[in-house]
Amino acid sequence: MNALATINTNTIDTTDSELRQRMNRAAIAGTKSAATRKAWDATWSMYTAWCEARGIDALQADAAQVLAFLMDHPAAYTTQQARLSHMRSIMRLEADTTGRADIAHNAALLKLLKLPKMEDAPGMYKAAKPARQQERKERRAGRALTAHEVYQQLDRTWNTPEATARNRAILALMLYAGLRRGEVVKLSWSDIDMQEGVIAIRGAKKRDANHVDYVPMREEVRKALAQWRAINPYSRIAVRIGQKGNVIDTPLTGEAIRLIMGDDAMPHDARRTLATRALEAGAPINSVQQLLRHASADTTLRYAKYVDAKALASVKIGY
Repeated sequence: MNALATINTNTIDTTDSELRQRMNRAAIAGTKSAATRKAWDATWSMYTAWCEARGIDALQADAAQVLAFLMDHPAAYTTQQARLSHMRSIMRLEADTTGRADIAHNAALLKLLKLPKMEDAPGMYKAAKPARQQERKERRAGRALTAHEVYQQLDRTWNTPEATARNRAILALMLYAGLRRGEVVKLSWSDIDMQEGVIAIRGAKKRDANHVDYVPMREEVRKALAQWRAINPYSRIAVRIGQKGNVIDTPLTGEAIRLIMGDDAMPHDARRTLATRALEAGAPINSVQQLLRHASADTTLRYAKYVDAKALASVKIGY
């Protein structure tokens, strides 16, 4: 199956059912992000190669067959979870576009399939390196920055004026507009409306690929972006800087953006800071939810509970 097949508008009136199925797969897969399609294709290519080597039908991907495939390709637990999720999505798409009952049955079985625990299937998983495990643990220990720390972040300088302008723009987008690092990576100048003072976020977390959210551009963000725009001639905002200060039309990775925050903070701390400090300043919860584009108010309430708990520290308890 090629989820990235191109639709030829000259063949829309075809009576070839197999071609029509491929066109439907392409149409539906096209609504997914490029990263999702790439992940699907990587897993499917690995799976079909495994099936061909064993002379078995790839479309008979029931729970037993997919579990055997995963067993033969040991990986970290999170990677195996992702592969299983890819297989579920692909088989559901195949079932919906072909109408075949046997494929629909296999897709239903995959939906019920759960990965075995590490102790029950040790050969299925690769242990993460201890140093990497510790690094991830440290990254999860998020916190909200103080106002002084926010100003310190934006006052920092890097080895070249170009790197300083770019990094300050990226920090302003995260600290004052609440963008996730993945959203910063995808952001283009065409998404920035300086005149209206808004930023368009396309295909954000828990949104369809073609969904657009608009967030306000505060003055701190506008100034930082204007300074960076005067240097960066390319369409992307988060691009690489060479050692001599030359701007390179290659997108930054999420890891590179994490490093911009330094050792004392993480990218998601920027959103945590925006939510916490806004609530402390008296902003309504629904306004903070809209500002951070939380799909559920429950996510925003986590920050509100934290702020309320801090306020209770001043309550007199009589001893």
